[in-house]
Order: sequence, then C-alpha cells, then structure tokens
Amino acid sequence: MEQDRSNHYKLVDLRDRPEVIRQITEAEQKLNRMIGEDVALIAYVRKK
Repeated sequence: MEQDRSNHYKLVDLRDRPEVIRQITEAEQKLNRMIGEDVALIAYVRKK
C-alpha cells in the first residue's frame, strides 16, 4: 500500500532557478510528444 507522501516531501520553490525550470519544461515537452498527452512534472524534495 502506498503511503501518503505529503508527510515526507515538500514542493521545491524554483522561482530563482530558471535553468531547472527550463530543463523541466523540456522534459515535459518531450514526454508530451512521446505519449501524446499533456504531462506536468512537479519538483519535490524530501523533508528533513
């Protein structure tokens, strides 16, 4: 059974990381073409 990951991870604030956003956007576009559907990737980090 899958655990609730919201207790273990938090969203990453990427507003000051344009290169990371660019790479995520490129990966989304590639996946969109590969599977023919819209894909949205979300960046999480493990809570400490």
